[in-house]
Amino acid sequence: MKKNYSFLLQIIVLAAFFLSGLSALVYEVVWMRMLTLTFGTTVFAVSAVLSAFMAGLAIGSYSLGSVVDRAKNPLKLYILLELGIGIYGFFTPLLFKHLDKIYLPFVNIMPESFYLLSIVRFFLAFSVILVGTALMGGTLPALSKFYIKSIEDAGKGAGRLYGINTIGAVFGSILAGFALIPYIGVKETLYTAVVVNLLIAGFLLILLSKFKNYTVVSVVRKKNISPQASITSQQKFVLAAFALSGFTALAYEVVWTRALSLIIGSSVYAFTTMLFTFLLGIALGSFIMSALMEKARGREYLLFAIIEAGIALAVLFVAAFTGKLPMLFFWMAQVVPKNFFGIQVVQIGISFIMMLPATLLMGALFPLVLKMYADAIDKVGREIAHVYASNTVGTILGAFSAGFIFIPLFGSETTLKALTCVNVLIAAFFFLNYAELSVRNKKAFAGSIAALFLIINLIIPKWNPMHMNSNLPNFIKIIAEKPSLFIDRFLKGSEPVYVNEDVWGNILVYKFFDGSINLNVNGHGEGGTYKMDMPVQIELAALPSLLHPNPEKALLVGLGAGITLGALEQMQGIKEIDCVEISGGVVKANSYFAPYNNNALSDKRLNLVIDDARHYLNRTEKKYDLIINGPSYSWISGASNIFTLEYLKLAREHLNNDGIMAMWFHLYNMMPSGIESFLRTVSEVFPQTTVWFSSSGGEFIIIGSNKKISVDYARLVSRLNDSNVKSELGRVNLLQPESIIGSYLMGEDLLARRVKNAPLNTDNRPYLEFFIPRHLYQWDILNNVKSLIGERMAVTVPIEGASYRQGILTYYPYIGIKSSSQGWQSESSYLNIFSFFSPQGSEREMSTRESIPRITFRTDAFIFELRAIAVQGMISDLKTTLRDATGNLDQDFKRGSFDGNALMWTELKQGNGSAYFMTWSCKQNKMQYLGRVYAPSGKLSKFDSALFEIDKRLDCYMP
Repeated sequence: MKKNYSFLLQIIVLAAFFLSGLSALVYEVVWMRMLTLTFGTTVFAVSAVLSAFMAGLAIGSYSLGSVVDRAKNPLKLYILLELGIGIYGFFTPLLFKHLDKIYLPFVNIMPESFYLLSIVRFFLAFSVILVGTALMGGTLPALSKFYIKSIEDAGKGAGRLYGINTIGAVFGSILAGFALIPYIGVKETLYTAVVVNLLIAGFLLILLSKFKNYTVVSVVRKKNISPQASITSQQKFVLAAFALSGFTALAYEVVWTRALSLIIGSSVYAFTTMLFTFLLGIALGSFIMSALMEKARGREYLLFAIIEAGIALAVLFVAAFTGKLPMLFFWMAQVVPKNFFGIQVVQIGISFIMMLPATLLMGALFPLVLKMYADAIDKVGREIAHVYASNTVGTILGAFSAGFIFIPLFGSETTLKALTCVNVLIAAFFFLNYAELSVRNKKAFAGSIAALFLIINLIIPKWNPMHMNSNLPNFIKIIAEKPSLFIDRFLKGSEPVYVNEDVWGNILVYKFFDGSINLNVNGHGEGGTYKMDMPVQIELAALPSLLHPNPEKALLVGLGAGITLGALEQMQGIKEIDCVEISGGVVKANSYFAPYNNNALSDKRLNLVIDDARHYLNRTEKKYDLIINGPSYSWISGASNIFTLEYLKLAREHLNNDGIMAMWFHLYNMMPSGIESFLRTVSEVFPQTTVWFSSSGGEFIIIGSNKKISVDYARLVSRLNDSNVKSELGRVNLLQPESIIGSYLMGEDLLARRVKNAPLNTDNRPYLEFFIPRHLYQWDILNNVKSLIGERMAVTVPIEGASYRQGILTYYPYIGIKSSSQGWQSESSYLNIFSFFSPQGSEREMSTRESIPRITFRTDAFIFELRAIAVQGMISDLKTTLRDATGNLDQDFKRGSFDGNALMWTELKQGNGSAYFMTWSCKQNKMQYLGRVYAPSGKLSKFDSALFEIDKRLDCYMP
């Protein structure tokens, strides 16, 4: 009976340690998120917090090891540790809340230095999480002392505990990343971990009282060595080797994470996938070695050498194929379902291929090393603590060295090769000194490993920078439907101009298939001269500058390709610009964009700051007339922090009374609820929020202010006549005041009705970061626009200094149907809807154009444009009509939206010739209007019927 109870108790203890690992990983994830809100999301800040966490584990393990050996009841000690972790975890949000009061004043008196600031961050983070992490570090030695029956079972028992705890961490990462944080919130996730720790302690405490006679497992000692016995030189070598192995393990993880973030993306789910893959390999390796421990008896040193060599070879084999993994992702993405689950299968598959072979071997080392190191049951707690702490110290140094030294100096590929040399040297040392083989066999084996290692190193191909930075997860829909287009344009049709890796990440400047020069940072487009990207980059600077009565001081968040900065410098009245950019590598890459951004970095009004935007705003007292948010990827981990309610409130505190904040947002890779969530979040902070379409076609710009925003027509005309402004806006054909006014979509009244039920995006409930990645495979711009417009009948733009219908310009939603063709010889076809707008004091109608331009096309395609009013969701009717009339409607509508309304593009191959383009006028007879849309070739029979059917469904409403 006693044996049965002992066995049951051990099973319960293993289950408890599984839950302990789960809660520990949840703490790590949550504490990291909370602390980086104070310290920033720079690589220096994140590394400081992670190092502080791991240092706490090492100190706790090392310092509590001897306490464990002196404990009369190690299970009771373990219960106290779990209880302490839960209690301390409960109070950490309160501690973090007051951290700002210590950190920010200290930072403000410090000289500017990334490394000095990182030291301060490390010690502050270390001070607030030390107690919790130290208690976590002591759990393994304490439970091992209870669980291990004899010194012969030390490696097997500790390996089993280590494995089950790591499996718990695997589930913790999955729960935190996929379920808890997105559905209940960050703090609530923390308190869930607290409850888990308290339940573990409470349940085991009850068990301890019920089964007092079985809670101390009887042990059989192999040796009775005093705890004070000195460590042998052989044991020291084992600890040093395991520390070096930990060094390489975390360094590998840093490199793998960088490479994988380029291939599978940098969403929170991608990083969660990388983390649980790494931990899963460690856990499985520990389990496997624990099960095989008996077969390794007497050959531990030889096996250690083989595993170290195996790690090196596994890393090199995978590195040889890493350059091909983007294409594997490409082909897998075409096979799996085009939904969140399907894409996760691809991400997990790629992560397994890269990480699992080596991590399985890494995980096998812990039980093996403990078997090699431990020599007495009465000091097993201390010995496990020494082994665990030495490895943890190595991991801290490895992560730091890889991110801050090796990758910036040598790049990821060379860093991988150099790290494998460390594993091979460890293997060689133990193989030659401790393996029980003949000298001849030692030499043969060592020579074989060295030769294979050298050959693989020499034949590993260079990773293709265009493939590695192709941002595949953002183009799932295109990959699935038009794979050849993606290959021709993004992979074969583009070439790298500048490639660099530094502490901030991967920087790529490349020449696109159309000749444009563009910037990718960590695989994501951050601006450039591509024709579909230029308008929004310029409009983001122009629109707030034109709307503000007197913009003098501006803050730009994010440098990108410098196009927005260069445009801002051309705006009238700007006297001072602060630009906050998180990546020094982006600054270096900007030299390639100087010819296209007005040599923006050389402007004397510019103050360039390398920092995280939230961190900068927290530590400065400056106020601005304009704050412009350059980044648009609201779902990327780290960048997502500047799209939350708390960040917007922080930005509002740094605006002058009449200040304006401008942001832009995607219509692609997006679901309507994501757009509505961000719009509601902005409108919660800024009572006067307006939304404007960008002529780029796939984005819109949000203007937020505390004061009502209106368009001063006379001031707008005056500023547009400024030579610098005219030159800059002429690059994207925004020279007319109607072009600016025509981009207005909605104001605060309509916006409040449209988004009132949308979820807020907050630090605690980061809706955008967790839910947008689930819809990255979508590219439905048209439906996103339609969801915003709804069934509205009209939009009123407040205009000062103009008279038409009591000085208020009112216009209506419409559908612009525009065919597309590669045969355009001119791109001057964009006309405005405002042919009936006139300035105050004049009764004469002002046409958008003095004359209608004639545009010639290639002979193999006929193109026409119709601008018409669409009422109450007529989009589907228009699509049906065109399809019925022409029989040739392209289902894949190319994106586009301009003049504040939805744009639907389709291709109609119906002849050749030239066409006149007209602007819709409600004062013009509709049949006359339709009669003036023609082609000289006269092949209009099908178009006539199509236009007639459209006309029957439309009406022209006037105020």
